[in-house]
Amino acid sequence: MLPLVIISGLGWLTYARNDVYADSLALWDDTERKSPRKGRVHYNRGTFLYHDGRMDDAIAALQRATELRPDHFRSHFNLGMAYVRRERLDDAERSFRTALNLSPRSVDALLNLGSVYYLQNKLPEALQAYQDALQAQPGNIDARMNLAKTYLKMGRSHDARREFEAVLQARPSNAEAAAGLRDLGGADRKSHR
Repeated sequence: MLPLVIISGLGWLTYARNDVYADSLALWDDTERKSPRKGRVHYNRGTFLYHDGRMDDAIAALQRATELRPDHFRSHFNLGMAYVRRERLDDAERSFRTALNLSPRSVDALLNLGSVYYLQNKLPEALQAYQDALQAQPGNIDARMNLAKTYLKMGRSHDARREFEAVLQARPSNAEAAAGLRDLGGADRKSHR
């Protein structure tokens, strides 16, 4: 009789937990209540909220994660991503810089920091971040495309052309680079008239 009572009791607990496990956010909320001092829990909850489009909640959870685990690269990186989505570019810049202090050759962090600089119109800083990304990963197409766009914004069409051509050499089917070169070709023809 005792094994039946134990099995029945465990069955009820499993049934009760199904409500929590059926909803990912409910699971992370429950885990957070049970382990409020674990940075990983806040990171996972914040990342879920980010992907669910709930940026303010994601930012709060990821901020808590960085407080509890200041050495966790992904918490700072994802916090930066959430800040970008909220157009809090100064905060995003700080988060990506912190992430890069933890992992200096992270191409993703360098690219995102460069994009934040680009949006802030800090073009020399954007160029440096993209060049650092290329140094860390020489074949990175995103870094080359971002360099080309930044050069264009700075009026450096010769440098932009070089980057678009490098992209097309690596990926001949890249429509964005081909369009960039066509636009530059038209601009060059107009300037020679």
